[in-house]
Amino acid sequence: MIHAILSDRAATLADQVGTLTNQVAYEIAVPVAEAATGSDSFLQLFTVFILACFIGFYVVWSVTPALHSPLMAVTNAISSVIIVGGLIAASPA
Repeated sequence: MIHAILSDRAATLADQVGTLTNQVAYEIAVPVAEAATGSDSFLQLFTVFILACFIGFYVVWSVTPALHSPLMAVTNAISSVIIVGGLIAASPA
């Protein structure tokens, strides 16, 4: 009789341990997976940064040498707008 009660309690404890083990594994796996893949906000901010770099590069280098000096102020203004946009996008919400 006592062996049956102890056996039932051991089975219940084993089930509880299995459930807790699964919960702990899930709680550990989710942050690790997020850290490995990066969060959505980081990917969005990184995408904005890369796009700003490409746009700035093409704006600066698409100006012909003869027009480079007169248009340098405009190019700097466009580049600064891109940088300010990147900083605003990178600022915390």
